Amino acid sequence: RLGRALLDSVPFLGAERAAEVVALLSEEAPREYGDDLAGALRRARRGGDAYSSRWRGEVRRLRAAVGEMSRTPARTRHPETAGAGGLGNLSEDRQAGLVAALAFPERVARAEGGSYLMVSGTRAEPGAGSGLRGAEWVAVAVADRPVGQGHARVQSGAVVDEDVARLAAGALLDERDEVRWDGGDVVARRVE
Repeated sequence: RLGRALLDSVPFLGAERAAEVVALLSEEAPREYGDDLAGALRRARRGGDAYSSRWRGEVRRLRAAVGEMSRTPARTRHPETAGAGGLGNLSEDRQAGLVAALAFPERVARAEGGSYLMVSGTRAEPGAGSGLRGAEWVAVAVADRPVGQGHARVQSGAVVDEDVARLAAGALLDERDEVRWDGGDVVARRVE
């Protein structure tokens, strides 16, 4: 998953930024880095701890791997992302979200009723005071479900927008008509 996300995000972000985010996703960051993937990326760049040293090494390894993988024939890449660049200039925070969404498309989530509903159907909530709260769309990289809780808890995620959500999880988008009887009347609606 992460290798595919690395390759698919390079046309949008370049090898360096894509490698930085994938390296962050490849090993769980310390809890004190927080649940906001973009914030964790900034903290890893600042350095000063054992995690950031390992992270830098992984960034170098992935950057070198991108060079090797980019020599693979283009036909092996996803057609919707190969050579793409139509998202415009993504902010640094949204760049982290793009990589997370490409790695975990089933975990792209939209705000609904005070929590986030992931494409997979699972509800998730960011922690109190999280930078993710209030965003319309998020890409959840890591979540857990505490015992006795109905919702998952976001351990790591990033803000995305609808364009990124549709790019990453578009293959999972389903649109259908629902028709049913309600009190003797036929009721129909289109569900996306």
